[in-house]
Amino acid sequence: MPKRYKKKKLKYRGKRTQGGGDVKNRRGAGNRGGKGRAGIWKHRFSSLTSAGIKVGKHGFSREKIKKQIETINVGEIERYAVAGELKKENNMYVFDFRGKVLGSGTVSLPIIVRAKCFSKKAEKKVADAGGKAEKIE
Repeated sequence: MPKRYKKKKLKYRGKRTQGGGDVKNRRGAGNRGGKGRAGIWKHRFSSLTSAGIKVGKHGFSREKIKKQIETINVGEIERYAVAGELKKENNMYVFDFRGKVLGSGTVSLPIIVRAKCFSKKAEKKVADAGGKAEKIE
């Protein structure tokens, strides 16, 4: 005989396992394939990909590039002064540089060197020749 009305909701009142089968089922995480994201590369992979969820790493990360600071040696600055390429202020040559001055070479002329930073050797050589080492920002 056909039913006239369909039940709105199935209720398990008085049923021992509420539709879960044997009492031993639904015990631990093993019955549901592990806890959390367990098995996303194995038994849950197809369900995640079909749902449109991306798994794993994607794309690439750019290589971190170090900023290389420009460098010049004290000997090169001396050569510029001898060649007459530097300006003169109060009988001293003036050299402006936006990098680091290193101490290779010799200095015999008084030079005012303005740069971002100096090596200890470069500062000493410039001062010994009667010049100045001035730091700029």
